[in-house]
Amino acid sequence: MPNLDIHNKKFPVPKKFKKLIGNEISGNNMTTIMSRLRKKENKSKEEEELLEYLEKEYENIADSIDNKKRIQMNLGRENTFKKTHTKDRKNKNVDKIGGMAKLTSSGKHTKTSNQLANNIVQYYESFDKEIKDMIYLIEYMDNNDKKKIL
Repeated sequence: MPNLDIHNKKFPVPKKFKKLIGNEISGNNMTTIMSRLRKKENKSKEEEELLEYLEKEYENIADSIDNKKRIQMNLGRENTFKKTHTKDRKNKNVDKIGGMAKLTSSGKHTKTSNQLANNIVQYYESFDKEIKDMIYLIEYMDNNDKKKIL
């Protein structure tokens, strides 16, 4: 997870933005400033340039961290993307519904070559077609039952 690796690191700031945000900025402050600038309605030209710079810089940093981890994973190191954690047994709720799986193609690393290299299968289907087929089948069976009665 690149965000966790960016969070507490400090990054230098170009001279033209030092007046607005100081000499260096942490990853956490970078995301906070980007969020606030995106929400602000009347941005000055300097603020628009700062937002553009921060978005590009954050994306470059995240990509470099992701690339390092992807190389480690391809070389055989396991769990480079997984966050280490401990089980929270006190807040366990066995009745909670987890929701439906996301089966649409999205994100940067959805290529077939990536799936083959990592032995991960990703499904790019939609539930719409399957649901329509089920509805048709139910209606068909229901209509056949009505014909038998008459």
